Amino acid sequence: MQDVSAIDDFRANLRSACEKHDISQRELARRSEVHYVTVNRILKGILTNPTIDVCERLAKAAGVPLPKIFKTPVDSH
Repeated sequence: MQDVSAIDDFRANLRSACEKHDISQRELARRSEVHYVTVNRILKGILTNPTIDVCERLAKAAGVPLPKIFKTPVDSH
């Protein structure tokens, strides 16, 4: 069984929410007021230590409550 960190869950759930609501990375950056490069690095797994403030702003912009966005995705293939 693979150990997945909270940031991996965050990334997967953020990506899934954006796909579900048809939100591009640029739109997510605009809505959250987080720089596009930062959003891109988080989603690519390059930036693995975003602040809780950034996580909260991204989650809100994607329409996912902060506690839920850190949970292991149910549909993780």
